[in-house]
Amino acid sequence: MRQFVCKMIVVFGLLVNGVAVAGGAATGGATEFTQIANNVQLGDAYAQQALQYQNQLLRYQQMITNLAKNPLGVTLPNLDQLATN
Repeated sequence: MRQFVCKMIVVFGLLVNGVAVAGGAATGGATEFTQIANNVQLGDAYAQQALQYQNQLLRYQQMITNLAKNPLGVTLPNLDQLATN
């Protein structure tokens, strides 16, 4: 398996063009300002994802707390109590 991976790396390395071409603002590429703006948006996306993970962990914490209060879940004896509340 390892030999196969090494061979594939060599093959892909030979197929890839070794010349690096960078596009600037005149050729339709990104300017430095555009790259900075993209990085700011990326940072904002990471912050939003971190908040989503935090909220998800808080929901799990609440689920565990609720399960500890009622380890049997909703059973027939508990249905009357839920219906009256």
